[in-house]
Parts: sequence; structure tokens; C-alpha cells
Amino acid sequence: MKIPTILVRPRGLGLLAVCCALLFLAGCGKGTGKITGTVTHQGKPLPAGGVLISPADGKGTVSATIKKDGTYEANGVPTGPAKVAVIAIKPPPPVPGMMGSGSGMRPGGGGPGKLPPGVKAEDYNAAIDPSIYVKIDPKYEDPEKSGFTLTVKSGSQTFNIEIP
Repeated sequence: MKIPTILVRPRGLGLLAVCCALLFLAGCGKGTGKITGTVTHQGKPLPAGGVLISPADGKGTVSATIKKDGTYEANGVPTGPAKVAVIAIKPPPPVPGMMGSGSGMRPGGGGPGKLPPGVKAEDYNAAIDPSIYVKIDPKYEDPEKSGFTLTVKSGSQTFNIEIP
């Protein structure tokens, strides 16, 4: 039995219309890029902190962690013009009763080396080492004042940041 042509075409046209609509919608969205680089302060790698990449339209700010070697990687950054800020991580506040670093504090250990209730030794010991904190000018922590800008493109690109 032959199927009438009129019944086949609408289905084919419907599928074609759906495909065209999907392609159209995919082209309407903003693309993203991957930004990698090194943050240096006075010529030396910044050993801790974060990088904020804020699109000019204010939508979709992306953050990245600065590793000990000063490198960072930001994924899913919206394409187009962007402003950049660098945040230096401040050292954690001292734990009450701590008697210097490496004191072997243990939960429930008693005495001056005892951690406050709810604080685990592994969490405390994993906190950033205050000796690696580098103070930077606060203007670099504000994307509007830092002076760091870039145009994000689709794909990967490098953006190194030098803080004087």
C-alpha cells in the first residue's frame, strides 16, 4: 500500500522546522571561553587568591582560584568585553587557645590546644598558610578600578595579570 505524499511531507517539514529553530536558538546565545594565565605581584607569582572576570554587561561573572604557582583557569567565561579583578586571600583568624603552628591540636584534646566545638583539626590545618598571604592594593580587588580588561573569545586564551 502506498502512503499518500501529503501525509509524509508535514512530518518532514515539522522535523526540518524543529532543526532550524534549534540552530537559530543556538546562535542567539552568548558563547563562552576558557581563560588561563599567571598572576604576578612585583614580578613574583601570587601564591593564593582568586581572579574575577566580569562581563561588561554585568551578567555571568566567573571566578577562578589562584594556585600556589600563581596560575589560574577560568572556564565558561561569557564572550565579549570583560573587566578583571584579583582577590588576595586573607589569612584565617587565629583559633582561640592555639599555641603556635604545628602544636598538634586535636579535637577534644583538652587544655590550651583544644579546638572550639564543631571545628575539626583537618579543617583547621587545611586553612591557608598565613605566611603566603601577599597584601595587594585594594583597587585590584574591584573590577571597575583594577584597570585589567580583556575581550573574551570562544575557545581558549591566555591572560596574564601583573600587579605592580
